[in-house]
Amino acid sequence: MRKWSWLIVLILWIGVLNYPWSGLPPLQQFLLYPTTPLQIEHSDETIDIEGSPYPSLYLRYDDRGVAHVFANNEFAMAYGMGYTHAKDRLFQVEMLRRTVRGRLSEVVGARALPSDRWWLKFDFEAQAMAQYEALEESDPKMKLQFDAYAEGFNAYLATLDPAQRPLEYQLLGFEPKPMEAHTPILLVRYMDKVLDYREDDLKFSALQKYLPDSLIDIYYPWASDYNYPIYPEISGTELTAAAYSDAPEAYTSDSDFPGAYITDHNRQDLGSNNWAISAEKSATGNAFLCNDTHLALDLPGTWYEVHQVIGDRVVHGLCVPGAPFIVSGYTKDLAWGMTNATWDLTDFYHLETDGKGNYMLDGAWTPLEARTVEIPVKGEKAVSITYYDTYFGPTDTIDGEFLATNWVASDFTKNEMKALKKLSYAESLQEGYEALQGFGHPPQNFVLADRHGDIGMVTAGFAAMHNQPTRGIIEAKRSSDRQVFKHMGKTLYVLNPEKGWNHSANQHQVADSLSAYLSYMFTPTARGRRIGAMMEAREKIDRSYLKDMQYDVVDGEWPLLKDHIHKYAPYDMMKVLGDWDGTSDQKSQGATVYNYYKWMLHDTISELLVGDFDFKPRAENLFMMIRQSDTLPGLDGPIYIAPIAEQLWKDVLEDMKNKFLSKEPNDWRYGDYHKITLRHIARIPAFNYDTLAGKGSNRTVNVSSGEPGTHGAAMRTVIELTPEGPKADFVIAGGQVGRPEHPNYSDQVDDWYNGQYFKVEFVKAPQEKQWKQAINFK
Repeated sequence: MRKWSWLIVLILWIGVLNYPWSGLPPLQQFLLYPTTPLQIEHSDETIDIEGSPYPSLYLRYDDRGVAHVFANNEFAMAYGMGYTHAKDRLFQVEMLRRTVRGRLSEVVGARALPSDRWWLKFDFEAQAMAQYEALEESDPKMKLQFDAYAEGFNAYLATLDPAQRPLEYQLLGFEPKPMEAHTPILLVRYMDKVLDYREDDLKFSALQKYLPDSLIDIYYPWASDYNYPIYPEISGTELTAAAYSDAPEAYTSDSDFPGAYITDHNRQDLGSNNWAISAEKSATGNAFLCNDTHLALDLPGTWYEVHQVIGDRVVHGLCVPGAPFIVSGYTKDLAWGMTNATWDLTDFYHLETDGKGNYMLDGAWTPLEARTVEIPVKGEKAVSITYYDTYFGPTDTIDGEFLATNWVASDFTKNEMKALKKLSYAESLQEGYEALQGFGHPPQNFVLADRHGDIGMVTAGFAAMHNQPTRGIIEAKRSSDRQVFKHMGKTLYVLNPEKGWNHSANQHQVADSLSAYLSYMFTPTARGRRIGAMMEAREKIDRSYLKDMQYDVVDGEWPLLKDHIHKYAPYDMMKVLGDWDGTSDQKSQGATVYNYYKWMLHDTISELLVGDFDFKPRAENLFMMIRQSDTLPGLDGPIYIAPIAEQLWKDVLEDMKNKFLSKEPNDWRYGDYHKITLRHIARIPAFNYDTLAGKGSNRTVNVSSGEPGTHGAAMRTVIELTPEGPKADFVIAGGQVGRPEHPNYSDQVDDWYNGQYFKVEFVKAPQEKQWKQAINFK
């Protein structure tokens, strides 16, 4: 038997190598040299590619891995953008496309079925293809650019050796899929999901079971007196929307919708900052523009920095892999950046059905249009799902309720990519404003600055306009119950503000009754107020001060609770809170105590109102009420703040001692309490970045949101437009290249964390500087 044991071991070993463990590919792929990822190379040598459809196209990469694309025309540029996105962000673009197409389960298994089922409801694949085909008549040049982008992406893919694929493909055991030309249209829908899809209306329908209307109006108000609008210049003018008597009927659900995707401005706040200063406000006499977008701190991140040169036209900025156009950037003439408008752009409709495949519409039974899709699932049988399309949108069963959804992402009447392209050609503030009239969604607060020293802000995109402000599930019976989407680009804007500066931080656009028609879930005003205070603190502002503003960590909500905390905090806590000014850096003890107490206070009062229902009152509104009174209205009589505060401080003191293993508040450093983590997009722990000591919060200009902090400023830009040419500083949270083993995968994290930037060189030709890598198409 012993002489055969070696053969048995060999057979078992071969079996181990060829068995796909826990969904992984066979281990032999990692151990045999022809297929192992250990042989992945990242050459810095010059590469010449023969037989290209776009000869004289040049790709150059600097030390940070920033792509510089030099092209003869727009189609060559699109081809080069596709090629470099495939080279640096292949897996990221693959997963983005699969997400929107509802094809994640095909490669990761049944755990992705909820995502696929949700996306397939909207049938974006077919609609995006239809819009792409329609470009043949409406904008054939744009269609050819989409074609060239996909062609460049696939050209890189065709030359990629299997062993050189990103590690994620090796780990998940599937092959990259060629790109379709309509991918940029799908990308818009992906960003819609991130920025404007919310299910708060589901929660509002359930909220009726917990609170009477009188308390809902108090704790979930349509508008707040504590307002700090983006456009104070036009607030209270003729913008006020007219109200009509035939408001849609509300529907109250028995479900609490526990899995609803809601706006959590209390803890997990997604937002952004942007601002500009005019030549008159600037210390140099030139306009400045700053932008930092707050998104998930993923590796690779949302943004890809790129430098585009076509002839004498140069554009530098940040794009999202999956499309060839710059989203936030500048030319020699104009700079632009954005923040999310934070509008309510999703409506849910309860339909009356007859059990025979019809629903009631305008007094008549109307057929539900069935649509069945097959979802391939890795390692399992395909799943079949039937949706029903209606006048109000596609239907699905959500927590037992048969509901139709009308979401702005289903609107294909605008071409967002064309609007971004026009921005890159605009030569003045006015031309930038006009370009944005073609931007549909996700709606954004666009800040603009030009080389003449002019600045402006334009909130471009669609708003959902009802006859009256509406929230909750709508009992849909009439055609008029469905909201219409109205473009706001010619309503919400101010060019050349008299004060010489502007800003937005996702707060209300106007302090006006129009706000209730736009949304009830604007971001708290803390960041906006702090930015405004810093602007007003200086008569003239320079580049250094603008950078300090972006990294500012003073909590803008502290003024709301300061008097309350000073009134009730015990002596031990006042040691760290007495002189605290709201600064929330990693060394602060005051920030630790303040944040811990603040959220315990919010949770305690919320529980008194709605129990464990996970749709709590807005913190800013609640804290404003506490500042005004020690007694709040409750379900069974007044809520007295004093005994709540006294007990909470005892709890805080005990919790802090246990958490930090110390009785001394001086040991309770904020960086130990709040951590920042940058996670791999597929949540593979080995590809994460080391945890960082947190600074900032979701109420500071330098945002760090979540516990731990998984969301923050995904990029920062400071741009000055001078007569001699633009001067810019950029940094992103991560790196340019999506491959975890690449030196440019996370090389910018330390600089991003420590408040450092990289100076951008506005090069016009490839021979102007030395490059780390060169790719020539011949």
